[in-house]
Amino acid sequence: MVGAGIFALLGEAAALAGTAVWVSFLMAGVIALLTGYSFVQMGIRFPSRGGGGVEYLVQAYGPGLFSGACSIL
Repeated sequence: MVGAGIFALLGEAAALAGTAVWVSFLMAGVIALLTGYSFVQMGIRFPSRGGGGVEYLVQAYGPGLFSGACSIL
């Protein structure tokens, strides 16, 4: 389904952005690159076994009900 979604997304993006569709994909690529870089830096700073975004919540708010509830969401 991911493959079909990508082709459908290209058509919608081209319809909305017109000839500047490449700019939107370039911006999305830069945002994805920065997101990946921030997760790498977080993983270096707070190493854990598969924590990911949950580890960020635990470091920010401590282990507890709030962190657990947000990690489920």
